[in-house]
Amino acid sequence: MSKVIELEEKRKTVNTLASTEKKSNIESSNTLPIYPISLAIKETPKYSLVNNVNVENLETIAYIIEKMESIMNNKKNINYKTLIINSYNRDWTIYNNRNNLSLSVNIDLTKNIIESKKLLMPKYVKNITPYINMTINDGKKTQKFQFILSNTGSRNDTNYDGNWDTWSIMNGELETINNIIQLNNKEWVISFTDFLNNELDLGSDSINIVRITKTFDDNQYNILIEKTDIMLFNGHYLNLINKYDNILLKTGDDIDIILKVIEINNNNITVLYDKNDKKNASSLASLNKVELTDITEAYLLNYKAQYSIILSYHSRIFK
Repeated sequence: MSKVIELEEKRKTVNTLASTEKKSNIESSNTLPIYPISLAIKETPKYSLVNNVNVENLETIAYIIEKMESIMNNKKNINYKTLIINSYNRDWTIYNNRNNLSLSVNIDLTKNIIESKKLLMPKYVKNITPYINMTINDGKKTQKFQFILSNTGSRNDTNYDGNWDTWSIMNGELETINNIIQLNNKEWVISFTDFLNNELDLGSDSINIVRITKTFDDNQYNILIEKTDIMLFNGHYLNLINKYDNILLKTGDDIDIILKVIEINNNNITVLYDKNDKKNASSLASLNKVELTDITEAYLLNYKAQYSIILSYHSRIFK
């Protein structure tokens, strides 16, 4: 929107300059100065600055430039805010699939302008597609945005291998109106497709736990997860998890417990669970510090396989 305002000001400026030039030409044609022939022959044409505007109009040009600078400075006064949508925040025990994200936007769409900016995707996605199509549907209208890989999580100067890559919206540097989300309803369904327009495989959560047993080591447990459907199992992307990474366990009573992964061997996950860990204090109040082995129903979420959508927004009215 700021770009639209700038272009409108430039249009007005061009019209003003053209009008000034036209007036100058008329005045020149109506005035017939008398010069000696010798001087008339040697006279040098007046220097033209912008579109043949004469030197006499420098004050007008200076005023216009000053006004344009004022407009550019006003752009800097736009108070941009960031909205981050994370797949983790969905009700993943019901909506297992990480794709087709349903959410409600807590922003007044009539008073704010929202723009798509970036995606933070798990690092395996770049091996599936060269660009990502993101579609937002509000039940009445659909908009489509395209993102291209702009920065990998890896660092060339170190052995660090990041877990998420940054995907930036195509032509984002142009501030085109096509990047603005123009939807009226707050209830959105966001989905992703690959370069062939097939659903992008982002896997699923709500990993079903078959059995939890205690090991001989203090505070360590073995969690056996279901593997009857090999495609579903692979979609959990457990290979993204490193030693000492966190994984989330949710009980059938909707209690969250954070576990630290020690080892993953096929469909067996060895975790560390300290009942006195402050991170689980709120859960422990409900669990009364019962053993994990006493939990009869629970599911897992892989933090490392989640993605984030980065949007920016600002008020439609700004100073």
